Amino acid sequence: MANRSRINGPETVGLDTLCSCCHGESESTIEASTSDALFQGSGPFKVLFIGDSKLYSGLEVERERDKISQEFMNGAMRSDPGGLRHLADQVCFVSHCHKDLYEVQRIIFDLQPVIFHLACHGERDGRVTLRDSSFEAEELSKALIAIADKCKKLRLLILNFCWSGHVAKRLREHFDFIIANDTKVEDEEAVKFSRHFYFWMGNNEPLEKNIRNFCRLGSSQHAHLLSRRPSNVRAWDVGLLQTSPGSNAIVTNERQSPYRDVGSEVRGGGGPSELSDQLEIAVDIARSEDVEDIVAVMVQHQENARVQDGGSVGLRRLAGTPENLERIFQAGGIEAIVSAMGVFRGDISIQKEGCAVLSKLASLPINRPKIGKAGGIEAIVAALEQHKEDPGLHREALPLLVILVLLHENQVGKRIDSVISVLVSTMTNFSQDAELQAEGCSGLKKIAGNCEIQLRIGQAGGIEAIVAAMEKHRDKAKVQCEGGGGLRRLADN
Repeated sequence: MANRSRINGPETVGLDTLCSCCHGESESTIEASTSDALFQGSGPFKVLFIGDSKLYSGLEVERERDKISQEFMNGAMRSDPGGLRHLADQVCFVSHCHKDLYEVQRIIFDLQPVIFHLACHGERDGRVTLRDSSFEAEELSKALIAIADKCKKLRLLILNFCWSGHVAKRLREHFDFIIANDTKVEDEEAVKFSRHFYFWMGNNEPLEKNIRNFCRLGSSQHAHLLSRRPSNVRAWDVGLLQTSPGSNAIVTNERQSPYRDVGSEVRGGGGPSELSDQLEIAVDIARSEDVEDIVAVMVQHQENARVQDGGSVGLRRLAGTPENLERIFQAGGIEAIVSAMGVFRGDISIQKEGCAVLSKLASLPINRPKIGKAGGIEAIVAALEQHKEDPGLHREALPLLVILVLLHENQVGKRIDSVISVLVSTMTNFSQDAELQAEGCSGLKKIAGNCEIQLRIGQAGGIEAIVAAMEKHRDKAKVQCEGGGGLRRLADN
């Protein structure tokens, strides 16, 4: 998995003593004025995203860029009864890729954003890389400090790269709020953080609570909030929400999953105290050592995305021994996981965790028929079709899907057609990814168990997909081996 560093290492920057979420004596204990808000005055308000493009960095910064505006609006629309939408419409997201420091300064000065979000590579020693340029933390800090007095609207910096705390420490006296990382950040976690953060900012959740709740979910990303003003500030003025024409918005809303589709039905919930209880349940079962308890809680809270996510995390963590795999099987864990994946198809976290648990369960052949009977194949196919852009999910799910469908290799129908379609689609969408090309070739080879299936693979474009993979990845032995095997198998027809 890619991470936002080119150097691995365990060192941390040591932001916990400065963080408003970690340090009990910080300014975050002071109640923010209801008239204070990130977005003050009249719009439009600007959010500036600058990242290192995937072409140069290998990072998913374009996906992060696209998701933040979408999740921000999702959060505003999920307010009750959507009264924040008219305010969210005043926020404009602007993005640029691979700019040098001078260009970054110029863009910030010209745009006058409220939020500046930087996504790129950071190193253990504090160096930051944009495209082909690498510069010290002090150099970036000086460039931002130089424009601090000229950009009065700029209140929040989001430094979403590895060891960004080196830069944050130098800037904390010059900007109201800075979000930075203490250590290495996996690329997928960085995107997940952004989706969570912007959703709840759009929902007008206080800044500190937003960061604190993300950290409580057990993410590997060590995000910290440095603030020189009270850090429970919200996106919008509470008084403005209460007096805006046509708005009956409440400030604290139901915690719905930030990873679900805008149109998905909202179920479960309640007031703030109940929502807090649900978060506590999710965190508890994610850390629990009791398989049976985790499954029971998942069954009890089938319509709560946060609880299902926490339960899936807990089962994945425990599914490392044959004994626990047997306990998950006996407790009904397979059915609970498949059910969660079916209910929350738009939640990428639940889909990934669910596939990871099912993969571990399928390592024991005795579990495979039950996974198929519970609807596991259909759940995995649906996840891959809905999240076509996520390579991590496809790497986790494709081998599992092939293992399960091999139990039914003599069956011809919609099920095998959907599996063939997903395999070919994955190879088409991730043509640059040698690992997924090899998995796709291998999958097509393995499921081509009879003439009818071989014919269907050919009709779906499977032969062309294999040939394209072998031509593009001539230097990858596994692609050549699996692709050659697949073509020979299909030539039998």
